[in-house]
Amino acid sequence: MGLFSAIYGLGLRCRKFFVKPQTLPVKVISVGNLTLGGTGKTPAVIAIAQEAKERGFMPCILTRGYKGKSKGPCWIGEGRGARGK
Repeated sequence: MGLFSAIYGLGLRCRKFFVKPQTLPVKVISVGNLTLGGTGKTPAVIAIAQEAKERGFMPCILTRGYKGKSKGPCWIGEGRGARGK
């Protein structure tokens, strides 16, 4: 386990050196963890988005998707996309 931790730590340091953080002109809330499925992330995101709308914000939900097949960004907004009506 010690060897794995050392290799992982080295990878993190290399990533931190080569990947510079970007500042966005909007507020960002990130919801996630290392567990897949059944931990309540989707209901939490829905609740956060509803609260944001009630406070006058226009929430935008970004997801990489579980086992997604998309090669690039896919816009889903009001009136179009998977849930647009």
